[in-house]
Amino acid sequence: VRLEKKIQSNNGSPRTLGDMFITCYYNNECIEVEFPAEVDCMDVSISDGATIIWSGFFTADTPVCDIPYLVGVYNIVCTADNGAVYQGMLSL
Repeated sequence: VRLEKKIQSNNGSPRTLGDMFITCYYNNECIEVEFPAEVDCMDVSISDGATIIWSGFFTADTPVCDIPYLVGVYNIVCTADNGAVYQGMLSL
């Protein structure tokens, strides 16, 4: 799934398509995030919209993590060490 970059403000600087999203691979038991070149680590959280179900810390060296067995549709938010926030939906 593609996680879209959350844009806080528009300062007029040009953006490339590559910095507008990241790719996330997942199943009911694990998740993997493709890191942009300038990012070393990310905080990742999965929620049902109201409550965080799971959160974890990923590094560029270890971009895969086990998650609890989940079934349903969930929000995912990845906050990179450079301040970029990516978000999307997981259908498990």
